[in-house]
Amino acid sequence: METQINQPDTSDLIGTPFPLIADEILAKRSDPKTTKQLADLIKSYGADSDIIKPLAALKAAKDDEARDELKRILEESGRQRLPLQPLGRDHAAMLAARFGITNRDVGDWRRRRILDMASRGPITDQEIEQAVFSKGTALDTMTAKLVKDGDLVRDGQGYRAPQSAPEVATA
Repeated sequence: METQINQPDTSDLIGTPFPLIADEILAKRSDPKTTKQLADLIKSYGADSDIIKPLAALKAAKDDEARDELKRILEESGRQRLPLQPLGRDHAAMLAARFGITNRDVGDWRRRRILDMASRGPITDQEIEQAVFSKGTALDTMTAKLVKDGDLVRDGQGYRAPQSAPEVATA
């Protein structure tokens, strides 16, 4: 009965971006203390310890509750044909501040994303721009630094990872 009382009505969520809804549900349904305790106990006793099993089961049940609630909201909003709202700048800034995400973290993520894409094959500036949400001088500066550091190699109109360099036959 408690879950019935705590379930938000989808009509109350009109105009709220889904990531904020998901964040709120996860904050209410999941138990960060249990997650931290579980991580600490796994470090101390190992994942197969008998001490871990009941706590892991509790965490799994809480995670299932949160997942079921998110599914319910998505299905109900689909039935009511409510549009999914994108995150605005203020929402994204609020989430970044809440989780302690800094400009450096974003820059590090962008660089990792570019290197990951380049490791899979050649990429262009346009593909990088779409993947890391950066363009113009900021994108040029980032790729130039990656090339200078040897993490990325200029290849015609795009880039590739250094290890995917074409082999030169010596004969």
